Amino acid sequence: SVDGTLEIIKKYSDWDERILVCHSEDMGASYARNKGIEVSKGDFIAFIDSDDVWDFNKLKTSLECMLLNEVYLFCSAYTPMSYDGLKYYNKRVPLPEIKRSRLLKTCDIGCSTVVIRVDCFAERNLIPRFPNMKKEDYAYWFKLLEIYGRSFYGLQDSLTYYRIHSGGVSSNKLKELFFQYKVYKDYL
Repeated sequence: SVDGTLEIIKKYSDWDERILVCHSEDMGASYARNKGIEVSKGDFIAFIDSDDVWDFNKLKTSLECMLLNEVYLFCSAYTPMSYDGLKYYNKRVPLPEIKRSRLLKTCDIGCSTVVIRVDCFAERNLIPRFPNMKKEDYAYWFKLLEIYGRSFYGLQDSLTYYRIHSGGVSSNKLKELFFQYKVYKDYL
């Protein structure tokens, strides 16, 4: 970020020892997410991209749902909004259960909606990592389904707001289709 985000986050980490700042030059989304997984310490991992917004109760609601239903792979609905946050679009709602066969057809899983339970791994270095490629999150969902041997649980409540901006992969459908094909061809 070039907007002072690093300095703001460092102030929060000074106030709260649970916040760990890991800074590196722009190495891409896969690198950043994998670094976060590497230094994480809890039983659950959640992802949020810099331009997305979580509902105030996103983590509480997600964890309650996961613990109540013995869920290891969780996602929720999300609401796309304009970059300035002034216009909201129809929310994207996942199916209550997302299996590999569904994911091959369409991806109902927004990265910032996902929470995974990782206390089932004997060692932290065994937690799956994101592949280094475009649409890394889409490829990662397949990896999680395979490793966990479970489906994603999809909550129909919208707990995340996803900012739409020009220049993003999802703003160019032809580009997005090409990168999705690359996941099929090169990853799966």
